[in-house]
Amino acid sequence: WLAATPLPYGEDLTHWERDAGLTCLGLRELGQDARLVAQGPAAVRPDHPLILGSLADFRNPEWWGRTRAEGVILTAGGAPRHEPIARAIRAAGLRLIVRLDSDGCKSPRVGFRRFLAWQHCYYRDQGKPLPQLLALAKTLVFRCFKSAPDAGMCAHLDHAEVITIESPGACELLCRLLGELNRPDLAARVRFVPHPVPDYFRPDPARARRRQLLAAGRWDSYFKD
Repeated sequence: WLAATPLPYGEDLTHWERDAGLTCLGLRELGQDARLVAQGPAAVRPDHPLILGSLADFRNPEWWGRTRAEGVILTAGGAPRHEPIARAIRAAGLRLIVRLDSDGCKSPRVGFRRFLAWQHCYYRDQGKPLPQLLALAKTLVFRCFKSAPDAGMCAHLDHAEVITIESPGACELLCRLLGELNRPDLAARVRFVPHPVPDYFRPDPARARRRQLLAAGRWDSYFKD
């Protein structure tokens, strides 16, 4: 199985201690010959269970076919721009699980203020001018013209046999949205699957518990509060 992300691969722990990389390592612990697929100069790395390729590769069914994998867990957020990747995976004859990595509020139709706040945080983190106005404009467009964003997301999800999302609340929001879009078939494929967690976050029964504060995230990110 392949745990794939369209993000560029970096030579640090970023990809191995979260998301697709951590999923890959967890599958390997379970005995699967799993590999991480990420964006970078085309290579099959001998030092890591890693396959690198370009976005053009990811959109090519023949490239996926050469991996000889059984299936792919794709972490691409269900984004319309990554629908060609999902389509190529299925065209290659591989099974596909789409992992959303989302709070479920994929449209202002299921949470106008929540969607607006998320977009504001995103544009502010990107350093865009007038992030409030940009966020409001996008939210209004997504609310008034569902055909482009919602149809694009559904086209991406259509390729999946299973759609996973990371919390019960997110699962409920997503299923409600898919119901409003008249896609109960997609809602039936949604499963709640929590984020993978590294072993070092598990309690050690040999050590006494003590109160401590842990912080995870990007300290310089407005989105992370």
